[in-house]
Amino acid sequence: MTVSFAYDALDRRLYKKSHAKYRDRRQAGPLWNENQRRQLNEQLGTRWRLFDAVA
Repeated sequence: MTVSFAYDALDRRLYKKSHAKYRDRRQAGPLWNENQRRQLNEQLGTRWRLFDAVA
């Protein structure tokens, strides 16, 4: 799983973006690989999460 964060100037977390690592299968087409990647992300519950920047 890969996770990235963004922070504002006051070092408050703005968002978190996570997604599963998925290696494409060479014998499969690009749409099949994209669908498998999407299904894996749904199973693991990965997505964008926005945080309130209110202190």
